[in-house]
Amino acid sequence: MPSDRDVFSSLRVRLVSDVGYLISLIEEKRLINENAPIPFWALLRTLFPIAESIGFLVHNSDKSVNNLTLIFSNNLVKYNDGYQKLANTLVIMYRHALMHTDIVRIIQYDDVQVGWVVDFDEGNKHLRIFPSNTGFKNRNNGSTGVLKFFIWFDIKQFYDDLLSLCRDLEESGVGGQAKERYNSWQIYFLDERQKVDQKAKTEIREMLESMV
Repeated sequence: MPSDRDVFSSLRVRLVSDVGYLISLIEEKRLINENAPIPFWALLRTLFPIAESIGFLVHNSDKSVNNLTLIFSNNLVKYNDGYQKLANTLVIMYRHALMHTDIVRIIQYDDVQVGWVVDFDEGNKHLRIFPSNTGFKNRNNGSTGVLKFFIWFDIKQFYDDLLSLCRDLEESGVGGQAKERYNSWQIYFLDERQKVDQKAKTEIREMLESMV
C-alpha cells in the first residue's frame, strides 16, 4: 500500500509527464514561432481537476468544489496570496465554466463585471488584478454591467505552483490519510439511488448475458 509520499510523488510525476510535457512542446514551438497557438482551454481543463484531486487527498470534503477552494485558500496560498483572496471567484470563473461549457466566464455583481486574462508565461502577473482601461459596457444577453477590472491567470505559473505543492506534500504528508483516499478512487460502487447507476447496472447485466 502506498504511503502519503508515494501518493503525492505519483501525482507529481503524472503532472510532469502529462502537463509538463505539453508545456515543453509549446515552448519549443514558440522558439520557432513566437505566435504559435497555445491550447489554453486544454491546459486549464487538465490543471483544475488535478488541483481538485489534490484538494480531496488533503481535505477530503464531500463536495468536490470545496476541495478546490480549500486547496487554493489553505495550501496554494503559500506561493501566492491571490489564491486565498480569489479562491471562490476562480472556481466560478474557470472550474465551473470549463467543466460544463466551452468558455471562461465574466462574473457580474450588481452592475460591476469582473473579467479575465489567461496567459502562458507571465508568472509575475499571476492572480494580480488590473483595472479595465476601456470601461466597456456589456449589453450581451441583457447584461448592462460595466467591466471594472481583470484577474490575470498564468497557466504556467499555476502548473509550477501545483508542482511545488506536490513536492511539499511529499515531505509533510497528511497523517497517512492520502493513501486511503487515493485508493478509494480505484473502485466505484454503484448506488441504486442514482438513475445513471441503475442504468449502468442494467447495461452491465446485458453485457454479461451477451457473453453467456
